[in-house]
Amino acid sequence: MFRGIKPIICALVLALGFSFLPSVSNKAEAVVYWDGAELKPGQIGRLTVLKQTPLYKLVGNKKVFVRNLKPGQTFRIYTFKPGMLGLGGGYYINRDGRVKYETPSKAKLEQVVLDQYAKKLSSIQIINGNEKISLGKWTIREVDGELYIEANNIPQKSLKRIFAMYDTMNIKRDGRYIKPLEIWAEKVLNEIEKLTKIVNKPWSIDVGNNCVAEYPKTLPTDLIVGYSGSCGYSIPVLTGSSEEASLLLLLTEEVVINPDAFD
Repeated sequence: MFRGIKPIICALVLALGFSFLPSVSNKAEAVVYWDGAELKPGQIGRLTVLKQTPLYKLVGNKKVFVRNLKPGQTFRIYTFKPGMLGLGGGYYINRDGRVKYETPSKAKLEQVVLDQYAKKLSSIQIINGNEKISLGKWTIREVDGELYIEANNIPQKSLKRIFAMYDTMNIKRDGRYIKPLEIWAEKVLNEIEKLTKIVNKPWSIDVGNNCVAEYPKTLPTDLIVGYSGSCGYSIPVLTGSSEEASLLLLLTEEVVINPDAFD
């Protein structure tokens, strides 16, 4: 949830092999379903075999026969070539009257991408020497054409360490010392930039907990007072938007993308 002020700056993973559609996810995470089957990252459609059709392995430009697929079988589709549909892992079938090819809605495909990048953001840790700090689960939702990127349930121990690290400057780059928090924020921004190249929508980001006892002691007093209330402190860790394509770290440090910093 945004906190009432306007911020100053406001590969998909492809399957390695083909898979049957019926599947059940045992992970406690968001799953996008399409007609009762999980829609996988990188999946663009599905096919149903109507008549026996050959499965090929593409070796260079040569189709090598693998086996025959039987009527009624269904498969996820991840790519296509002229006259062929790709099941992943280099396996293809001919796109003809022996199969029925269907595609999910654009909204479902987009939701898979948003969930995938939320998982990526959740995996980015703040690295300070041998210490690794996780911010917990991130969410990305689309409302009226804008992406809201949030992490508002940071573990208490992690939040305490983040605030304690606010003045820590022990990593040197480009001739100056840079905070581990800044490096983390750059990685976050890098992933957001990748995401927006796929979905092409404006975004806003809000990272931080509301109504907690913790706050960074070196933050300017006016900011501490401005983000405090009867329930405690609500100091944002990271805010920003696509307007300036940059982020604001703990209300004081602007973070912009460094194109040479990441692969």
